[in-house]
Amino acid sequence: MAISLFGWNAVELTAEDLLRPEAKPETYRVDKDKFKNNWENIKNDSKNLLQVSDSVKISIEGLTGAGELNRNLCNYSLEAFFRKDMPKITTNGGYMVGGAMFSKEELEQCRMVLKTAVDGIGCGIGKGTSIDYKNYAQMGLAVSSVRAYAGENLTEEQAAVVNKAMQEYNEALIHLEKETLTEQGYVDSNRGILSEYYGKEAELDENEINWMNQFKEELKQMTGQHFVPTQKGVKAFIQSATNQKLIGEIMNLFSNVDSTNEVSVNAAIKKYGELIEPARKALGMRPDRIAGALQEDTAGFKKQIADILLAAEYHKTDYRI
Repeated sequence: MAISLFGWNAVELTAEDLLRPEAKPETYRVDKDKFKNNWENIKNDSKNLLQVSDSVKISIEGLTGAGELNRNLCNYSLEAFFRKDMPKITTNGGYMVGGAMFSKEELEQCRMVLKTAVDGIGCGIGKGTSIDYKNYAQMGLAVSSVRAYAGENLTEEQAAVVNKAMQEYNEALIHLEKETLTEQGYVDSNRGILSEYYGKEAELDENEINWMNQFKEELKQMTGQHFVPTQKGVKAFIQSATNQKLIGEIMNLFSNVDSTNEVSVNAAIKKYGELIEPARKALGMRPDRIAGALQEDTAGFKKQIADILLAAEYHKTDYRI
């Protein structure tokens, strides 16, 4: 996992920043008198001087002008697809990302498609770090939709880089959740069938306990019913998917769907409904609520695909009247 979800809005250094010296360099001048006095010695060493000259020439080869950066060295990481701003330093008039060359328009298009793809995933920074089974489906759809775009619009080399970027983004999400749950003290739970699908829990802290008791008090005033106060030491589970077999099945299902084919998408969603039903029953959801949740998921999945395909068509559209 190479992509980091943090620091994407950091300011990129320009060529001028990279070339600006930290301090004024020392200057040197030739001592003409000394040069004349040692002329004979210098002539004798002319062969060595030529060798030195050649080595100096080689060392500065590649500089095309004073103060200009050797642009062939600029190879952006895959985070260039997700950063807020376009890269600033070009390589031979284009942009090298992950070892593949992109024109300005190609990179803009890829950035738009990938950003739309990740926007359709309902977890991550600013959205909550817990990954439910539905989110794994969204991650799989992002992979298949980006792959469809890349295969249709990019070279084989470019497509490999773009597909890798999407895959590494998903891996970064999974890594972020794992780190977050560890830092927050979540441990494996033992709640029977529920723990087969949602197997992480943690002890409530004082603020959470106070919030729950306040909520119970408000319910009591509204309904007249009495609720037992929550005490210290109570543990709560988190709706974070932990059944690796089910996660793998869902990811594989949607990662390999033909997102441009409605029949293929509908078949995948139907299969997803069958796969996800036991997990939703474990949460205590009634049959009507399970059916309603699947309808909501279906609408969300189809919107996610449509948004990515729309982003893929953006630069192809001729807006001239």
